[in-house]
Amino acid sequence: MRVVIMTVALVALAATVHAGSYPGYGDTGYNYNSKRVCCDAAVELAREHSMAACQRAGGWPRPKPGVSRGMCNWDRRQDGSGRVWYSCKANTSVRCD
Repeated sequence: MRVVIMTVALVALAATVHAGSYPGYGDTGYNYNSKRVCCDAAVELAREHSMAACQRAGGWPRPKPGVSRGMCNWDRRQDGSGRVWYSCKANTSVRCD
C-alpha cells in the first residue's frame, strides 16, 4: 500500500513541476521601419521562447487564442539616408500545463 501511495505522490509531483508559466524574451535588433510591426515581432519571439522553455520542462504550452501582447520596449535610429529603424525588446509568458 505504501508503494502505491508513494507512486501516486511522485506522479503528482512530477506533473506539477512544469505547471505555471515560463517567461520569454524577444529582441528584434534594428530590422524594422514600423514600430508596430517591430513590437509585434518581438512579442511573437518572446512567446516562442516561453513556449520552448515550457516544452523543455516537460510541459504543454497553452497560449491564449487571439492574445499576443506582452511588454514591448523600443528604440529607434535614423540612418544616413534619413530612414528610421526600430529595435524592439519584449517580455511575455505563456501558460504551461
